[in-house]
Amino acid sequence: MFTSKEEKIENFVLREIVTDEVTDFPLDGCDYIRVKTPAKYEFQDDLEKKGFFRADRMLKVSINLKRIDPDIDKKIRQQVVSVTDKEEEIFAIAKKSFPVDRRFHISREYNDDLASSVIRHRMGEIQEYFVVLYKDAPIGFAGITEIEEKVFEIKLAAVDEKYRMTGAAISLYNFLVKEYASRGGKQLIGWISTVNCPVMNLYSALGAVFSEPSDIFLKKV
Repeated sequence: MFTSKEEKIENFVLREIVTDEVTDFPLDGCDYIRVKTPAKYEFQDDLEKKGFFRADRMLKVSINLKRIDPDIDKKIRQQVVSVTDKEEEIFAIAKKSFPVDRRFHISREYNDDLASSVIRHRMGEIQEYFVVLYKDAPIGFAGITEIEEKVFEIKLAAVDEKYRMTGAAISLYNFLVKEYASRGGKQLIGWISTVNCPVMNLYSALGAVFSEPSDIFLKKV
């Protein structure tokens, strides 16, 4: 499989490539290239020769929505609601929460302005948002998109660092499992960095299965 997509994001062009075969692709006509491959040495060898650097290793995470914890309500201790009018609050949390995330930091040097532009662009692609509230204020969020029938992907999710000890993430993720199971969903999936141990532990507690280890390569053209 090989897919390529170009996106105009503010004043630069990002080319997103997903491939499971070592192959050539155009390196011109864009400002940044982000390539996702299986986590195998031959891809690293080929892409490093082309001037890319390996930026991250990611795992696909899948939760079976047909087999959820019958006591899930006990784990949702904070209010979680669907919203359509909290874009700026969500953006503010996202900007603080992804300081080194290679989904958004697409240059070798971490650049907050560049990452903020990518985050804002990604937010516009999401179908539905939920926020977890503390004293009526959003302290965390999740953005979900249905990627195929009854399969829902967590595209973006974060909890404000000041409130992570409140258990907000546990409430948020358990709510998502319950919500999409109630809609007849089959799977709730996501992609996480292998260095993000707190989120891996959270998914494990939800009975998630990890698969498809993938490497992320980046190049500024």
